Amino acid sequence: MDAWFLLFVFTIAIGIAAGGALALAGYIGLLPASLNFGWRNWLPATSGVLALVAGYFASQLPFLDFNWRLWGGVTALLATVGPLWFAWRNRSEFAKPGKQLLIGALLLVAAIGLLYGAGPHFIERMAAGIK
Repeated sequence: MDAWFLLFVFTIAIGIAAGGALALAGYIGLLPASLNFGWRNWLPATSGVLALVAGYFASQLPFLDFNWRLWGGVTALLATVGPLWFAWRNRSEFAKPGKQLLIGALLLVAAIGLLYGAGPHFIERMAAGIK
């Protein structure tokens, strides 16, 4: 192992940990508040959960070839965009949780992008060192 690989792993680990914590804190701050503002506000904010439930029931249909990867991506996108939309509409009250969710989501995307983007490079370098 070289120092670059250690930096690579450390960056991904910190990005996932910090991004997950920030996203969770923002989501917990926004979701209960959106339920208090009426159905026109909570429906978009909870659309990710609703999409997950709908995906589960759709996957149980025997005649449907269900793609969980695509549905998981749609669910993750809805679960992030819905609460961000609520925070944007009520930004005077919910600016802090909205920023937490946005920065957390960006950190998660950056860490996953780094893992899939630079990960094969490090695997090739390590495999060449083994031979």
